[in-house]
Amino acid sequence: MAGHTPKKYAENRKAIDQGLKMARAHPLIRPTPGFDLTYKDRAFDLPQQAWLLVECHAPSRWTYSGMEAEPIVTVWPNLRRRTTPSEWAYAFARLSLHIVLGHVDPNRRSLA
Repeated sequence: MAGHTPKKYAENRKAIDQGLKMARAHPLIRPTPGFDLTYKDRAFDLPQQAWLLVECHAPSRWTYSGMEAEPIVTVWPNLRRRTTPSEWAYAFARLSLHIVLGHVDPNRRSLA
């Protein structure tokens, strides 16, 4: 969770961090693949109503079984969005489920 956050967004960042912690502590979300959360640059470019910007890259490494590793997911939360940690937890939990279902995988071809 890198990046400098201006003081005026410190409370928003605190709510985001608490929400992420809450989501990751949930027994249904805990076993899901993680993602990289960053507060740099693009976290300030999101429309006011947006929650997150998600970018997914196909990994460049292979596992021992020959299967491709999980996609690498980077997330920029909207630092300008003022909301509660619980609402952020919900957003992160939904994102985790979308990642598990392959909805953000750049190699996915199916619309299912």
